[in-house]
Amino acid sequence: MNDENESSVQYNSIHIHGDNIVECERAFELIKKSLEGSLKEVSGPEFSVTCPRYQLRLTEQDTPITITFYPGFGRWDHDILISIKERGGRLREAADAIVTGVNGGAENLLFAIEFCGALPAGNNAWQRNGRAYSFGAAKVPYLYISELGGFELDSDRTRKAARMPNPAVPFSFLSYSIEMCATVFPIYITAPGADEESRKKFAEVFADRELTEVVRALLLQEDHGQIFARLKSKVMSFVIKRGDEMRTDESLSGVQWQEALDSLSNEQLLPGYLVQEIRGPFAKRVTIKKLTDRAKAIIELGKRYGIGLTSKILPMCLIDSSDRRNFASEIERLYEGLDDDFLSWLSRDKHLAVCWITGFKPAGDDSRPDRGLPPLTRMLIGSDHDMMTIVYGPALETTWPILEGNPRLLAERNGLWESILETSDALLVESVTDGVSRKGYIRAHCDVPDVPPSRRSMLKQRIFDTLSV
Repeated sequence: MNDENESSVQYNSIHIHGDNIVECERAFELIKKSLEGSLKEVSGPEFSVTCPRYQLRLTEQDTPITITFYPGFGRWDHDILISIKERGGRLREAADAIVTGVNGGAENLLFAIEFCGALPAGNNAWQRNGRAYSFGAAKVPYLYISELGGFELDSDRTRKAARMPNPAVPFSFLSYSIEMCATVFPIYITAPGADEESRKKFAEVFADRELTEVVRALLLQEDHGQIFARLKSKVMSFVIKRGDEMRTDESLSGVQWQEALDSLSNEQLLPGYLVQEIRGPFAKRVTIKKLTDRAKAIIELGKRYGIGLTSKILPMCLIDSSDRRNFASEIERLYEGLDDDFLSWLSRDKHLAVCWITGFKPAGDDSRPDRGLPPLTRMLIGSDHDMMTIVYGPALETTWPILEGNPRLLAERNGLWESILETSDALLVESVTDGVSRKGYIRAHCDVPDVPPSRRSMLKQRIFDTLSV
């Protein structure tokens, strides 16, 4: 702790853990910009080429702040990602940079930064939801920085129409922040190529100033409640604009998104609002050809019973509690021998969120953007609602005996499966490659650390012979 005659800066030693040296440098530039009003002198680099160190002198204190880079996660004596896990982080997702403060030999997590030059759209829009979910669970502020207002160019150097995310994605950050009392925000800054029209259109969305303010507040451990409120307002401004631009089957309207936020403020979770006030249709799009007949039937059940989770076209839906028992009965008729505990769970008298995962390319390797889909669903519905993930894509055949016998091993080997198993209350499998699994699982199965003794002899050889999943 600082002496009484110095500033209230809590940490005079700062570490920047980055995916690589470039991300460390980008985080450092952002930190310097956030301290511009107080920054008197910057010296360095020194100490090491691979682990450079800088000193920042501020006008209000005598002792400089030392900032050291640690590029490459898992390369140093202390793996900062283990600290995230120990704080409650659910997934092994890193950020571009993780900033910590060192005091008395202890390294304390301050915030994480994700840099995104182009605004993600389509499936890529939710690719980073897993990171937001994990850092939010660990109560580590997560700043997802995206440039807004720029343009892509086609082969003739002509501007293409700007691609934008579905508003459900930024809203999920907002709803999750409210539920977790955490700072997990998309922060939209002005793209260097933004024209005057874009600058006017997104004037209420751009948060360039708030970005530097929140970085300073988190770095110096100052109160950032007012900045949080302004960021919340700016995210909602973007959500409302996007909602008003999109077709009614693609998104809620701007007014409905505001009502959804108000329902969260009144302690009603999003599923209750959607079931009571919207009840929009759900129409699952299928993009793969290799489907079992039963998978096709399950998709049709989703269309019959499902309510769009803010959209008709996103791969998420809700089953009203009043329809859930009938939905469960239809699922039971499609299968023989589903476990009683799974069927009992599936028939519960609660709203049910269903996340639909294609997840795997024709060769069996996983589709990386789908890692963010289960966290997106969970961040939208909150922790108190039931969530089932349905996996119908062609995963490798070696996947299924591991899921059946040792799901923890599967999660350790594969980020998509970790995302599914960590966020879901239940799992339903219907894949053309699966001839082993029992199809329906509740969370208790996925929390079992190893193969039950009664099944060990049957599955042992297949599990340990597996080279990849």
